[in-house]
Amino acid sequence: MNWNGEKLKILCDKRGVSPSGLSERLGVSRPTVYNWLSGRDPRGSHLLQLSALLKVDPTELYADRPALQFSPSVTEGKLFKRSGIKLIYALLTDPRLDQDWGNDLLNVPVRELASKARMSTGSVSELLSEMKAREFLLTDERFRRLVNRKLLFDPWLHGYMETRFKVKKQCFEAKTVAWWQTRNPKKEGFLWGGEPASAILTDDFLRPSTLTLYTDTPLYDLVVDGNLHQVPAGGNVEFVEPFLKAEEIQGGVHPLLVYADLICSSDDRNAETATRIYDRHLRQIIEPA
Repeated sequence: MNWNGEKLKILCDKRGVSPSGLSERLGVSRPTVYNWLSGRDPRGSHLLQLSALLKVDPTELYADRPALQFSPSVTEGKLFKRSGIKLIYALLTDPRLDQDWGNDLLNVPVRELASKARMSTGSVSELLSEMKAREFLLTDERFRRLVNRKLLFDPWLHGYMETRFKVKKQCFEAKTVAWWQTRNPKKEGFLWGGEPASAILTDDFLRPSTLTLYTDTPLYDLVVDGNLHQVPAGGNVEFVEPFLKAEEIQGGVHPLLVYADLICSSDDRNAETATRIYDRHLRQIIEPA
């Protein structure tokens, strides 16, 4: 890839960052910055620090950014199998990913990352190597940076859809699901996913007809109060094994998981709602600008 100093200048102007500002914030000399602007490629960790400061994918700073070729049907490797799906989810939902780059989950010791993703250190190391080989990860002697996220997100979604059908779940049928808004997820030990979570995230754009609850706790009171009758499959209420331990977001799981739930449903109205969630909550993560 060829370095593009003109792109750097345009991005600096867009962010209101002067050459002297770059020099001070990155701890390099002004001649070094002017060399970058003139077309000399940054070295070492400077490229990753520069892209983090300007909030862009590092590959955006190159003139001949290559088009990566990847098919989600490729079976080699583990990146888009269950373990890889979990790791990518943990990285993309880390609030420090772009806000506190360098201190984000991707840059903690592998043992800590493995603990967060509930995986072995060996598996995490193997997956990080695969991410680097597939050009989703840039690394140097100090930092790691998640790149080409849109190209990463599409096969992740495909892999998640396959994984979701295999997770443990209980299915129920209820005469009505209108009671969902009267429940207290935090107190009762579950998080909303799918349609109810999307209703919360989009200010009731979607009226839920199917309820998804992420829980590993028996919800006996809810079953009784909602007059739920267990069925082998289908139904309009489902209890799903938590994907990963996630922080509560307005009583629901992370918007990334909500989006994936909606897409998995293959419902047109859910797909429209998913688009809204992507625009409001995910675009800045998947397509950082």
